[in-house]
Amino acid sequence: MGYFRILTAIPGFFISALLLMLLWNAIAPQVGITSIGYVTAMLVNVTLWLAVAPLVAAGRFHIFGMFSAVPGFFLSSLFVMLLWGVVAPDLGLRKIEYPMAMLVTITSWIAVGPLAFSSMRFAGWQWWSRGTRS
Repeated sequence: MGYFRILTAIPGFFISALLLMLLWNAIAPQVGITSIGYVTAMLVNVTLWLAVAPLVAAGRFHIFGMFSAVPGFFLSSLFVMLLWGVVAPDLGLRKIEYPMAMLVTITSWIAVGPLAFSSMRFAGWQWWSRGTRS
């Protein structure tokens, strides 16, 4: 079942990269950075996906979800550092070291955290849903 879920994410990846490119190019002139093409948007997109994947996976655990994401955080930071080095020259940015990659990762986690944990059910959900059925 897991492999088929990965296959269903492929169209979403290309659409996400397209939206990222369009929104990036709309914002870039306002903040003084260069516009990007579709291939660069795909690299940025895969970097963000790899950075956020452990957080999304941790959202599936009920009790210690955030604690299970700790090893993934360090691995995600490594991916961010390595892939940033590939994307940075195209954007006119400098490469970053691991501590800065950790800051980028935690910033993306804070931004995406509510979405990652939105599928979690609160403790009283089963009780409430049983009480509303007739």
